[in-house]
Amino acid sequence: MALPVVTDRDRKLLRLIGEVGYVSTPQASRELFPSHDRLRRRVKGLTAAKLVSVTVTSSTEPRLLSLTRRGLALLVRKEPELEGKLRLPGPLRLAGVAHRLAVTDAHLYAKGLGQKRGAPLLSWSGPGGSLGAELGLDALGLRPDGLAEFKTPDGSVVIAVEVDRGTETLKVLERKLERYRPAAEDGRLDALWLVVDSGAGRLLTLAGVAERAELDEWVRVLPVDHLRQRPVRELPGRGQEEDGPSGPNPANTAVHDRR
Repeated sequence: MALPVVTDRDRKLLRLIGEVGYVSTPQASRELFPSHDRLRRRVKGLTAAKLVSVTVTSSTEPRLLSLTRRGLALLVRKEPELEGKLRLPGPLRLAGVAHRLAVTDAHLYAKGLGQKRGAPLLSWSGPGGSLGAELGLDALGLRPDGLAEFKTPDGSVVIAVEVDRGTETLKVLERKLERYRPAAEDGRLDALWLVVDSGAGRLLTLAGVAERAELDEWVRVLPVDHLRQRPVRELPGRGQEEDGPSGPNPANTAVHDRR
C-alpha cells in the first residue's frame, strides 16, 4: 500500500509523537496548533490513514496519540536522519497515565527551554536508558523519570528529572535525594528537576526536603503548571513558584543555572 501524502504540520505532529511515545491531545495542541479543533481535524485524517493510533483511557480524560508502524515508516522515509531516534509506544498502564504525561510535560519543556537558551536538547533518556547506565546511575540505585542532555558552549550538560505526584512518603524522598548526592558532588549530573504535580503545599514541602538535605542549590523544585505554559518560560527563581521581579535573568543561557 502506498504511503499517503502528509503536510509539513502533519510531519511535525508525527515527530512529536515519535519523540515521546504517547502524547495527550492537549499537549499536542499546545505545542503545534492554534486551536484544539485544528488538531482534531488533523488527527482524524492521520488516524484514517493509519499513521496515528488514538487511545481512550476514560470518558473524562484526554485522548492519547501514538505512532503506528506505518506512521513511523512514513516519517523515516521522509526524514531518514530520524531513524533510530523515534519510537513506537510501549505498554501503557492506566494507573500510570497521569505520571507518564507529567514526564512528557517535562520532556517538552526541556526541549523548549533548550531552544530558548540556545542550548538544544541533544537527547532524552527514560528509566533504564543507555545514558543512565553510561553515567553509572544504576550503581547508585537511581532510575530517573528522565535524563535531559543539553548541548552548551562548555560541552554537554545532563539534568535528571523526577516527577512527584504525592504518592511517595517524605522518608522515601529523603533517601532518594541521598542516592543522588554522589552524582551531584562529582558533577556527573548538573541538576535535578523535581517536578511537582500534587499541589502548592507539596511544592513547599519538597523544597524543604531539598534544603534539609543541603541540596537546595542543586535541586530545582518545579510546579508542573510552569512547564505547561507556552511560550516556554525561564526556570522560576529559587524559592519562587512563579517568575517575578526577582526571578531569573533571561540573559543567563546556562541550562544548569545555579543561582
